[in-house]
Amino acid sequence: VELEEDYPGCVVEYAENVGNGVCDGPSYAFEECGWDGGDCRKINDPCSDHIECANSFCSPISSTCKDFDEEYPDCVVEDPQWIGDGICNGPAYASEECGWDGGDCKKINDPCSDNGECGTFFCSNQSSTCVELEDDLPSCIVENPIWIGDGGCDGPPYGSEACNWDGGDCKQINDPCSDNYECGTHFCSNRSSTCVELEEDYPGCVVEYAENVGNGVCDGPSYAFEECGWDGGDCRKINDPCSDHIECANSFCSPISSTCKDFDEEYPDCVVEDPQWIGDGICNGPAYASEECGWDGGDCKKINDPCSDNGECGTFFCSNQSSTCVELEDDLPSCIVENPIWIGDGGCDGPPYGSEACNWDGGDCKQINDPCSDNYECGTHFCSNRSSTCVELEEDY
Repeated sequence: VELEEDYPGCVVEYAENVGNGVCDGPSYAFEECGWDGGDCRKINDPCSDHIECANSFCSPISSTCKDFDEEYPDCVVEDPQWIGDGICNGPAYASEECGWDGGDCKKINDPCSDNGECGTFFCSNQSSTCVELEDDLPSCIVENPIWIGDGGCDGPPYGSEACNWDGGDCKQINDPCSDNYECGTHFCSNRSSTCVELEEDYPGCVVEYAENVGNGVCDGPSYAFEECGWDGGDCRKINDPCSDHIECANSFCSPISSTCKDFDEEYPDCVVEDPQWIGDGICNGPAYASEECGWDGGDCKKINDPCSDNGECGTFFCSNQSSTCVELEDDLPSCIVENPIWIGDGGCDGPPYGSEACNWDGGDCKQINDPCSDNYECGTHFCSNRSSTCVELEEDY
């Protein structure tokens, strides 16, 4: 039928939604449309979830559609539909005014198995009831009490005696351990594999984060010294074998000897902004590609070395004639450009690179009479839209 025959006065965007078995929300749930053709419930109708109630709220107390403000007059929350949705939605909802999230959250002294059930409280692993944190652990002062006993060691200050070792999530002193994260405020000794105070294992080691010592990562100069056992063995010392600069912390991983060396001893005349870039596997350009810097620690090619692109040659130019690193003036003596390494880099760089003197940008630009699709390909010339070839402009116009 036409919708107006069955429901005169029902004006909706999609007539086919009326009576389709799904409550389609407030714009369909009104009397003229028969409460969405019977799909939506009206005030005081029985309900099992909020979706059925469209314009109202499915009360977890009466299991009927109710006006939310009548049911919970003093409950002010961002998402009223979350009340009584079967999930404890945390402190803003777990209050007496909101009926403890419509019954989804536990109240003080209710039995519990985890913090998520307790809303604004803490599930004590001593009494297995919801309590105020200060009642259970009066000296434990932390930002997020619900992290205590959540199954993960949350580090300092949670993993302390005052917080019952994060509610049992962190190991205590002398407990066996495999990494620092298990030890909370302590340090997992790589000697005894137990949680210890850092000063017991490394007297004289004063660092900001004890748990970083021996965590498997070289944490830099402030940890890499003898008193801290070179970051608990994570960092290498001078003359130790190394594979990258990070391992050497206070020194430099020599690409010559593959050991940690003092940079100034290895390259006394090499003055660069970032010494750690020397020998990092990348040719870092002219400032690093010099004899004084060992041709960027071997990352850049020298004059006459074979090459496949300009990036390998540092201060030189990879000749597409000899496939070796050369001085630009040796290969193309009449080519005078600001950036020689742009020649033969795979892109036509326009005038003056795309000229005969520069071998048409090392082959990146088209020559006169070569076929073309746009001016960029033609370098110093013009791509004729008549002949689709590179021409001198005065020939075409």
